[in-house]
Amino acid sequence: MKYLVLCVAFSTAAFGLLQESRAEGIEISLDARSVRDPLLLYRFPEKPSRDSMSFSSKGLLIDQPSDSSAREPDVIGLKVTSSTRGDFVFSLDLACLKLTKPESGWGHGLVTKFVFADDDHPLVSMGCISTPRFEKAYRVTVESVGEKPTFKTEACNFQSGKWSVVRSGNELVFSVEEGGVATEVHRIEYTTAELLEVQIWANRLPKDNGHSKFLLKKLSLAGDEFFARSEVTRSRFGMWTPFFIALATCLFLVIVYVVRRKQ
Repeated sequence: MKYLVLCVAFSTAAFGLLQESRAEGIEISLDARSVRDPLLLYRFPEKPSRDSMSFSSKGLLIDQPSDSSAREPDVIGLKVTSSTRGDFVFSLDLACLKLTKPESGWGHGLVTKFVFADDDHPLVSMGCISTPRFEKAYRVTVESVGEKPTFKTEACNFQSGKWSVVRSGNELVFSVEEGGVATEVHRIEYTTAELLEVQIWANRLPKDNGHSKFLLKKLSLAGDEFFARSEVTRSRFGMWTPFFIALATCLFLVIVYVVRRKQ
């Protein structure tokens, strides 16, 4: 009987490891190996799009050429599927290699979105965009149910550095560090609900797009209660290792149990 109890215990532990592992946070270099990371979910451009996403030792290059013809708007990039409760710190190391004005529309560029488990306050975002008015600008968007989204758009000349979003209590602080100098972009009071995921998207307008090119190097996310979840359907082989170990252990214990009963 004790062998069967051990078998159940091993299986339960393996299942728990597959479904959820806890840690203080993650730090991921966005090179080609990151495609296999079970905590990231990429969205690549679909043909016949001229947009491209390519990897090198420096990171992920997202290139969206100018396009004056009418077509469906689209986003490409990635999502961080980890979640965290309480205070958190998110950062993204990146470079803006090119960003030119669109001829019309609200703007295009790169945006980081933060999705919360709060029906009334579901989403905030921060990005570096180009608009018909601004060659380059930071934009923070705050969404609340039953209210129009609020925007803060501020001209900038971002080239290369780190974007950060920090939550302390119910306060969110958006900042940029460039050349060793940190600048606060915006500060708001918002929900304290669980952060469900972070989305990093390069977006396009329906028409009259300028040219945008961003190099994403590394991201990190840490929080008070951090959850690193993986989706079994897209997990790499290594994430199944605990299951196979548990299965092999169970088989061994069953064999031992059967042999001893025959003795």
